[in-house]
Amino acid sequence: MSVRLHSQCIGLHKLTLTLVIVLVFLSENHMMSRAIGNDGGQFEGAIWKFTLTSKNTNKKLKGQFRVSNKVLYQKVNKEDPTFTKPIGKNYPKKTKTKIQFTDLRAFTSKGVQKNGIQATVWLKYHRFGHWSGTFIDGKGAHWNIKCVRFQE
Repeated sequence: MSVRLHSQCIGLHKLTLTLVIVLVFLSENHMMSRAIGNDGGQFEGAIWKFTLTSKNTNKKLKGQFRVSNKVLYQKVNKEDPTFTKPIGKNYPKKTKTKIQFTDLRAFTSKGVQKNGIQATVWLKYHRFGHWSGTFIDGKGAHWNIKCVRFQE
């Protein structure tokens, strides 16, 4: 009887260990999918829409980016469901922030894609989820920028 009970306990321990391993594996995969933003819309950080309006020509550009841990990301391409491509950094200071874009992508009103935009941006807080300021691109052109947080 004690041999049979002992083997049943060993079997129970093996089953418990197997369940723990499976749960750890699932948990790690869930955390990984959260980190890369590929889990049905749940990811770290917030998604922002932006509008750029040229101060000289009245041209407009629009786009989106994700901010997480002071790093800015965009989708690899327009059809990509994730925001994993690093495109700049954010340097917040209370109600003001500075952003350095190194590889921003934006779209004209006709949908023409503009790639590789480099810029320095100074934003000021207006109300929850609303910031605006000055965007100076790599060529020295000045733009007005408005950012609105729309997904978190």
